[in-house]
Amino acid sequence: MFFFDDSAKTLRELLEVLSKGIDLLANDSLNAELYYAYEKYVIATIKLVDNAYWKNYASRFEEKNPFDSYPFTSPSIYSQPRINVPYQPFGQQTLLGNFAYNQQYLNPFMQNQPPVNYKEKLKTLLQKITTVVKELTME
Repeated sequence: MFFFDDSAKTLRELLEVLSKGIDLLANDSLNAELYYAYEKYVIATIKLVDNAYWKNYASRFEEKNPFDSYPFTSPSIYSQPRINVPYQPFGQQTLLGNFAYNQQYLNPFMQNQPPVNYKEKLKTLLQKITTVVKELTME
């Protein structure tokens, strides 16, 4: 039986993840979908690194906010349904009367939330990746 050391290959993969993250940081159209896709890519690569180096770095990247599991407080873009009710002129009200009904009224917790800065989240993620690279190369 042969033993193959995948550590050099996985380190190259990790550096590629870091490079793609830097490219993404320079992208002016960074949005939630791009960020979360990149985050999944990072976590998958970190799991490969964990297997190759017998580490547990993935726990640093999979930390979740306990409130993310509650849809009424989650800032996630996928947590709230989008309901589009067209404006009804006077005399043609819906069952709710002339109540101007949109997502703000359906979920009062969504009001006054600051927009998510995905560039800052990406910078934090890149710092975590850099820390892993430093730890691996220091061994």
